[in-house]
Amino acid sequence: MGQPLQHFKTVDPADEWKRGFGWFFRIQGIVVSIIADVGAAVATFIFVHPSVSIVAIVAGAFFVAWLFTVRHFRLQRFYSDQSLHAFFHHSRDEIARILTSDGDDKYRERLDSFHVNTAQRIAGFFRNRVQGKTTCCAIRLAERVNEQNQYSTVARSDRMHESRKENSQPIPADKGIAHALLQYENQGVIIIDDIQKMVDDPRWCGGKSDTLGDVRSLMISPINGWENDAKVMLGILFVSSDVPAALHAGHTLAIKAFSDFLGTVYPDLLEVHGGEFNG
Repeated sequence: MGQPLQHFKTVDPADEWKRGFGWFFRIQGIVVSIIADVGAAVATFIFVHPSVSIVAIVAGAFFVAWLFTVRHFRLQRFYSDQSLHAFFHHSRDEIARILTSDGDDKYRERLDSFHVNTAQRIAGFFRNRVQGKTTCCAIRLAERVNEQNQYSTVARSDRMHESRKENSQPIPADKGIAHALLQYENQGVIIIDDIQKMVDDPRWCGGKSDTLGDVRSLMISPINGWENDAKVMLGILFVSSDVPAALHAGHTLAIKAFSDFLGTVYPDLLEVHGGEFNG
């Protein structure tokens, strides 16, 4: 029985996932289970009846498969929790540094770093959640150009094609995905199973980057905040995969949580030194 009071500074998911299951869920336990199953099958084949040995093999196979399945999903959950904590932990520290920046240059440097690190950490969370190493993230923020809002990319995670930086184009507020979100009152999440099937769809602003192959499926969430007592779409959060249909409705709760967090902090961060950024 555990102590009535325990303190944990850090927890290693590689160890914690075994809690409540013990030795059986370690690799050694699974190997021993396989050996025991084979031994039982051989013994029943020799001393009982071949049909009983077949039952033993099937039952053992299901048991081992169950062990591996539980191990996989528990590890997935713990690593997702770990990356979620890292997101908020480091965001807290970076936000404090931005708000206390001394001078425009330092402010700009820290804000740009926050954009990139945020995209990277969100990508890291979804790589654990989706179990896809090529899952990526991008952030677009609104800027006013010629009396019209447009959404320009301020950050991308790693593992996206390098040419996106040169080929990326702003999305006008009245076109493409930005306009599609407006039609849904800037609420909810849009999922695109395969952007290659959106070529002729007016809700998609195509470009040179569409053929790069690093993005096939997309999950898109508005970053909503408050400005002058009015709710506005400050930006757009993208999570992508190079695998078609890799993202589904079960992933939308997490991206909405990240969007809400960014919608809470961005109004203050962008107003520290005039609220402008270089998209």
